[in-house]
Amino acid sequence: MSALGRGKSFERTVAKRLSQWLTEGTTDSALARQSMMGRMVEKIYGDIVPNPNTKRWKAPAMWFSDNFVIDAKNRQAFRVVRLLNPGCPFWEWWEKLSEDAAMCGGRKRMMILLNKPGCEKILALGSAEVGWLKEKIGDFPFPLLKVWRHPTADATEAAFFCDLDQFLRAVSPVTLGRPEPGQVAEEVL
Repeated sequence: MSALGRGKSFERTVAKRLSQWLTEGTTDSALARQSMMGRMVEKIYGDIVPNPNTKRWKAPAMWFSDNFVIDAKNRQAFRVVRLLNPGCPFWEWWEKLSEDAAMCGGRKRMMILLNKPGCEKILALGSAEVGWLKEKIGDFPFPLLKVWRHPTADATEAAFFCDLDQFLRAVSPVTLGRPEPGQVAEEVL
C-alpha cells in the first residue's frame, strides 16, 4: 500500500473510532474522512468531518466539527522519542494544525499520531486544550507527556501526548458538551 493509501486508511480508522466515542458505541459512521475534493471551496479544515449520510447523529457530528480540528498522521518515521529532536516533523504538523484551528475561529486542536513500531495511537493536545479539558473533567485519569519545542523560561506553548484509547475511555463527549441526537448543536467554546 502506498503512503497516500496508508494515510487515507488511517483517517478512516480514526473517523470510525471517534464516531464510536462520540455516539457512545452506537455507530461508527457519524464522522468520516474528509475528502480533499472541494475542501478548499468549502473551507473545511481537518481530516475528520461529519458524515453527510448521518441523520440521527447529525447534531453531535456537527458539534464535533464546530469545536475540534482533527489531524490524523500515519507516518512510518514517527516515534515519540523523536520529539526530542529539533528537526522532528511533528512541530511543522502542529504549526499547520494551529493555523487551521485559528482560521476556524479557535477550534480545539487534536492530532492523532500512529506511533511506530508498536502502532499505538497517540493523541496530541495543546496547552489551551489541556486547560479547557481540565475545566470540564478535572484531573486527568491517565498519564500525559508534556514536551516543549523550545524549553525556555517563557515557553507558553507545549504539546501534551497521551494514549488515544485511554483518553476516549476516560472522557465522555457528553461531559464536553455534546448534544443529544436530534438536538441543535451549540458551540462549547
